Amino acid sequence: MLAVLDKALIDCAKVGYRFDDDPEIESQPVATIAAPVFDEAGRVALILGVHPGRALPLKEIRRIGNLVTEVAAGLNPDQR
Repeated sequence: MLAVLDKALIDCAKVGYRFDDDPEIESQPVATIAAPVFDEAGRVALILGVHPGRALPLKEIRRIGNLVTEVAAGLNPDQR
């Protein structure tokens, strides 16, 4: 599951991150960085997310994504 979340984070990051190395490319705001929280049956019970609403450098998207993923994993029943 973490591999899937990592790939999704990278795919999402490509949409809204700030292109520091190429100012000609217009950046878009990052709307949501999210991770699933599972119930006891292994089904998605809710989605934990943050909504920056502004363009972010890829390093910041990854940092926030890792924090959201870590917190969501801590809320899963098998992690308590």
